[in-house]
Amino acid sequence: ESGEIAPYFAEWVRQTLHERFGDRLYEQGLKVYTTLDLDMQAAAERAVEGQLRAIEGGGFGTFRHLTYEQYIARGDRDQGSGAESPYLQAAFVAIDPHDGSVRAMVGGRDYYDSQFNRATQAMRQPGSTFKPIVYATAVQQGLSPSTIIDDTPISLPQLDGTEWTPENYDLEFRGPMTMREGLYESRNLVAIRVGMMVGENNVIEMARKFGLTTPVPPYPSIHIGSAEVYPLELIAGYTTFANLGTRTKPNAILRVEDSEG
Repeated sequence: ESGEIAPYFAEWVRQTLHERFGDRLYEQGLKVYTTLDLDMQAAAERAVEGQLRAIEGGGFGTFRHLTYEQYIARGDRDQGSGAESPYLQAAFVAIDPHDGSVRAMVGGRDYYDSQFNRATQAMRQPGSTFKPIVYATAVQQGLSPSTIIDDTPISLPQLDGTEWTPENYDLEFRGPMTMREGLYESRNLVAIRVGMMVGENNVIEMARKFGLTTPVPPYPSIHIGSAEVYPLELIAGYTTFANLGTRTKPNAILRVEDSEG
């Protein structure tokens, strides 16, 4: 229902419990203790809505789409928008890296209108957030953070016969730099060259170790985040860095008690 606290999180918990207990979940009156932090959840919801309204208001350039307020004013909310929302959406997850506890989760803007959980169910391109997995592969293979990599143009043939000529976000090339600087400055061409040096299949294997279950094809564009991921899996993957190499699995449930405790 609309108005519930953290409805996307609550539904994720319900699905998890149903997989574990089946219909006992509805027959026995179980008491469920979760990992949610109410203050963090409220802050997450405010932050997401504030950012979406800033984008809709043209704070990041011209916004040419239906805004959420226009959608509400049109009276379409009763029909529900499902996974294909006509207005701007977002997802947010906060995880305690030590034990994988999910402290806050926003799966969309309006649970009543769209129950599709973009944090757990949507496949999205991770972009530059995938690059640390490429560099982790390189470090594991013995490359040093001070290894010099060229930030210069590259042109690679694609399957359809065209050439792929990736750019950096600032449309500039800065020449030779350390791998550390390439990561710090998020240089696309450095990440691509590092990924090609260590090999796409090794990067894919590392992505699996980071907990990504979605398909990652062996193309150079994966090094700058072209292969889609589930947001929750990528965020959980980052616990590996926070824990200096140990990944924790995202979880929502601390314990479950029946009527006897």
